[in-house]
Amino acid sequence: MKASPDDDDLELQAYLDGECDTDAARAFEQRLAGDESLRLRFEQMLALSNALRAIPQEDMPQTLRARVGATVTGASSRERRWSWQALAAAVIVGVLISAAAMLTLDRYRSRQELVQQVIASHVRRLLAPQPFDIASSDSHVVRPWFASRIARSPQVLNLAQQGFKLTGGRIDVVGNTPVPTVVYRHDTHVVSLTMLAPGMSLPVASQSGYQALSWSDSKATYVAVCDLPVKDLANFRRIFTAAAS
Repeated sequence: MKASPDDDDLELQAYLDGECDTDAARAFEQRLAGDESLRLRFEQMLALSNALRAIPQEDMPQTLRARVGATVTGASSRERRWSWQALAAAVIVGVLISAAAMLTLDRYRSRQELVQQVIASHVRRLLAPQPFDIASSDSHVVRPWFASRIARSPQVLNLAQQGFKLTGGRIDVVGNTPVPTVVYRHDTHVVSLTMLAPGMSLPVASQSGYQALSWSDSKATYVAVCDLPVKDLANFRRIFTAAAS
């Protein structure tokens, strides 16, 4: 019987936390190798886990450390319990850690909202007469069009032989910033490839039947949006990445 998404998430978390034994870890890695959707969820959870681990571990202020140390040292051997001062110190440290974690989660949610904006731009342009501002299958036409209108000129690749035909480009506004979007067509499906600032870690997202998949290199963060299944978007990512390199 196929595992449910909840079971998969539990197994993903156990694997990330190193709680799987050798056999279970090997079996899970085999599943990851053959299940694109599971691997994408793994990458998403790994990114969040790394973000949480990246929270700076601030040392306790020296004055607070001294007060806590004096309180603990002054307690008698018969009466080893926290004083109100030490308890207050523990609460303060807990609040600081919680605040840092909430800040990281807020940033994660803001990145989700950013992806939702990219999806919304894709949907809006599908409702327009054409999903692009310039129509061309020639990268040497589309790229200069961007260069004359926007600071960041995107990579415009011809991928027709791999099943994704270049059809044009447009300028979207994401987070109040004009960004380039290159438009491809795969059979009857339109793929929008929006390029944001490099170095961003964005989650896999889905809205109203449209999927968004992102990846990043030294030049940009790419967000591909389409009504194709995620595994097909992952195939587009592989094709684009191979052509770009």
